[in-house]
Amino acid sequence: VVSAGISGEDGSFAFAAPLGMRLVAASGGVFLGDPVEGKPGVDNVVAAAPLGHLRVDVVDVDTGEALPSRIVVHGIDGAREPNFGAPHRATGAGPLADTADGELQTLVPKGKYRVLATRGPEYSIDQQELSVPAGGSVRALLRLRRVVDTPGWVGADLHVHSRGSFDSTVTTEDRVRALIIDGSVLPMA
Repeated sequence: VVSAGISGEDGSFAFAAPLGMRLVAASGGVFLGDPVEGKPGVDNVVAAAPLGHLRVDVVDVDTGEALPSRIVVHGIDGAREPNFGAPHRATGAGPLADTADGELQTLVPKGKYRVLATRGPEYSIDQQELSVPAGGSVRALLRLRRVVDTPGWVGADLHVHSRGSFDSTVTTEDRVRALIIDGSVLPMA
């Protein structure tokens, strides 16, 4: 069950809960506090961690153009990782976010993070550590370089699973989108 509410200035909110329900504050797929065992018939107070805004831009170091990419956001020193989707997805699962335009904007709890970007086997990887303040905004600019140039060829992982396989629930559309973002499949014009 999901319920929406507006928090007080301290980030907490209160509401009555059905019997035995565990309550936790979340925003944008990020759990913002510890779960609370709900008690029926009383206002249950759920604390939410203060949020900050994180923006990640991924560009080609040689051209300055935005690059489709996979971005990983790891919480370090106790910071909670964002959750960009269910684990059965190929694009946007757990702390992984795929972006077709090289840009990610998300709210995260105040804390220290390591952000990393990649674009498949032909590109380098870049990463940056940063601290996101409560109520503040931080931008990471990650620069990737094509390090393996294969004109006339496409680097690819040719063993991938999707819903057609007995062991995968990833939709074909989701799998293809992930392959386009990592450069394994070129979009049709």
